[in-house]
Amino acid sequence: MYSLKLIYFKNCPNASMAVDLLEKSNLDFKKICQDELGDDHPFQHYSSPTLLFNDEIVFGSKAKGGGCSLGVPSTSELLEILEQKISAVNP
Repeated sequence: MYSLKLIYFKNCPNASMAVDLLEKSNLDFKKICQDELGDDHPFQHYSSPTLLFNDEIVFGSKAKGGGCSLGVPSTSELLEILEQKISAVNP
């Protein structure tokens, strides 16, 4: 089993693109809005958007105090990455 978490903040220019990408890919994921988290929450230390597969970064990055991620993969790139990761978890 695996989990996908999309970490973002509301005014992030790439957040809606990342949500659309995941929804069009028919992937089950949890949205985590940094605006709704306390300042000391661990997910505040990621750029927006960041996608975690289990606890591994697929795109985005760790960022002290948050910030913007540069670049969101295409649908085909994301699916290829995730297929490899899912295969490794469920051989």
